Amino acid sequence: MTQLFKLGDRDPWISKIQRAINEIIYTRLETDGYFGENTKISLQDLQVYFNIEPTGIYDGKIAEMLDAYITERFLVDSDYGVAALKLKVDEPTVRAVTEVEAKGYGFLKTGRSTILYERHVFYREFNKKLDKGLVDVKQLLKRENLNETTNVSFLKQHLEQKYPNLYNRTPGGYQGTSNGIEHEYVKMEQAKLIDDECALLSVSYGLFQLMGFNYKASGFKTVNEMYLACARSERNQLDAFCNFVLSENRLINPLRKGDMLSFALAYNGPAQQGYDLKLTEAKNKWKKILNK
Repeated sequence: MTQLFKLGDRDPWISKIQRAINEIIYTRLETDGYFGENTKISLQDLQVYFNIEPTGIYDGKIAEMLDAYITERFLVDSDYGVAALKLKVDEPTVRAVTEVEAKGYGFLKTGRSTILYERHVFYREFNKKLDKGLVDVKQLLKRENLNETTNVSFLKQHLEQKYPNLYNRTPGGYQGTSNGIEHEYVKMEQAKLIDDECALLSVSYGLFQLMGFNYKASGFKTVNEMYLACARSERNQLDAFCNFVLSENRLINPLRKGDMLSFALAYNGPAQQGYDLKLTEAKNKWKKILNK
């Protein structure tokens, strides 16, 4: 049964309602779980959008519609149980890993999947493809207004000088979102003009920021399939993470044993910065909440 929410209410589900409203009518609500005046006004705008009486109360038809949207789009309670069964761990473990390792939400406020473009990965992946003769060099030279007799070494030098934030041997250049511009997407789209596949391989996706080049370990046949799946739902992002963890004994074995230090070292590297303690604290917290 759909829960009714109105002005002054506070609930975790309200934060999902706020996220859904932001995506559907492009508002900028704070996703704090509090049903304040701004949330009421935006809900009324959404009701008008769907030709529903603008009561500003979350019930009836608008609640039915948004509950369905939220369940399909964002992580809900049942998703954690499904993931726990897949990984053969308890639910508090899945909740803890998601809370500590996930990077906020799986989607930006505009509804696009959260991504991070890694220019050094594009440098590596494109060079591999270029060296194997798998790039249409003539077409690329034409696009870059270079002489068709230009050799590959000069082409690489040209790309690195012209596109330091796209093609670079060192990590960096992260910009996130500012002034309404989603810079990581801008860079990805620019890199796709050089090579579509390498651009997608060089991006990390969703809640767990899984790298595109890990698409097979994450359960996909192609990197484009991974990109599209992560763009659809946080459930898909969690499922991809489960597949990735299951593909690595150094991840799944300590997770099943409750060895958070070994898991954190394997997942985050030697500079794991106390993630093991955060994971243990989060797991204990969820054990109390769920009585498991």
